[in-house]
Amino acid sequence: MCRFGRLRRELRRVKASGLAGARIVVAVTSPASADFYAGQLAALCAAGADVSFLASPSDAVARQCEDEGARYVPIDMERALSPLRDARALAQISAAIARLRPDLVNAGTPKAGLLGMIAAAGLRVPVRVHTLHGLRYEASSGVRRRAIWMAQRASCAAATHVVCVSRSLRERAIATHLLGVGEGSVIGDGTVNGVDSERLRRSASVLESGRALRLRLDVADDALVVGYLGRLAGDKGIRELAKAWRGVRGAGRRLLVAGEHDDTDPPDPSDLAVLEAASDVSFIGQLADPASFLAAIDVLVLPTRREGFPTVVLEAAAMERPVVATRATGCVDAVIDEVTGLLVPIGDAAAITAALERYLGDAALRARHGEAGRARVLERFTRERVQGAVVEFYQQLLA
Repeated sequence: MCRFGRLRRELRRVKASGLAGARIVVAVTSPASADFYAGQLAALCAAGADVSFLASPSDAVARQCEDEGARYVPIDMERALSPLRDARALAQISAAIARLRPDLVNAGTPKAGLLGMIAAAGLRVPVRVHTLHGLRYEASSGVRRRAIWMAQRASCAAATHVVCVSRSLRERAIATHLLGVGEGSVIGDGTVNGVDSERLRRSASVLESGRALRLRLDVADDALVVGYLGRLAGDKGIRELAKAWRGVRGAGRRLLVAGEHDDTDPPDPSDLAVLEAASDVSFIGQLADPASFLAAIDVLVLPTRREGFPTVVLEAAAMERPVVATRATGCVDAVIDEVTGLLVPIGDAAAITAALERYLGDAALRARHGEAGRARVLERFTRERVQGAVVEFYQQLLA
């Protein structure tokens, strides 16, 4: 528990009485999404709440809950549509909520959001919060887009409150009629959980871990390195990344790609094949800690087609790394164009190439935008600040 002692001291200014004895359930689908709430469960517990966390079975999530003082309730859920398993998951969630008798349920990510809100509404939980992490239908079309919209609309309709993780996400949700005018809230300046600005800083140990990663990947000390960190998915813009790299690649330049394959939205195999065949591209898989990766690169690229609020952009900013990102929902909140990064049109590989060339050819610009990015994180997006705002928001809902 001492791991979260600093957070608890920061939260002493928050009146614990507002959550004292409150029973709170937080639910996500994938264990990978548990990091959205790293430290936040401890913050809620420190404010006096009895916290339960629902997610798919995972030893890592069980350890996280034990560390933070929360109760872990494993639920068999899958991100992909699976009617039979979804029905079983709904029954498990309903049974858990009936047993825990929460005052507030917060369910985020599409599957847990839908099943969690349906179960909580059916059991008449008084405060039902659906956290909207993004709009999956933004990158879809036709019947699939309509089906995804209807599922997300059902989640919102079953909730008493909808929290959007960014202002642009809320605006887009209203524009696409997922939410009505005036509906939806944004806590503070947005994001689910902020970033750990103490861990993500250019300390001697972190910089050394970055050099060690370069050495392991046979990347020269003086090489200019572009990094991509995220799901390997179609809606993350892997096609644009492959096209842009063809225009950027050259002597003394490398591309590092970190993240796991997303089977629910796989990129075109030919796009991945282009990158995998390139001798100047290294795939390093899923990362437990992004700090060494961000220390090893010079600029982060995120050619995404949709976001809610991309945490990876804040992580890069905390590490004083500039970002090239698209003008997608969420990215426009995470990046200040020409100040902390460069924003380009969605789907425009040539614009991504041009932006990367600007950074790779101008060390002073990289440094200036990187420093501005960390300053913004320290001002608005530290985990202590974001988690304090979440505790106060819950207090208001339960008052």
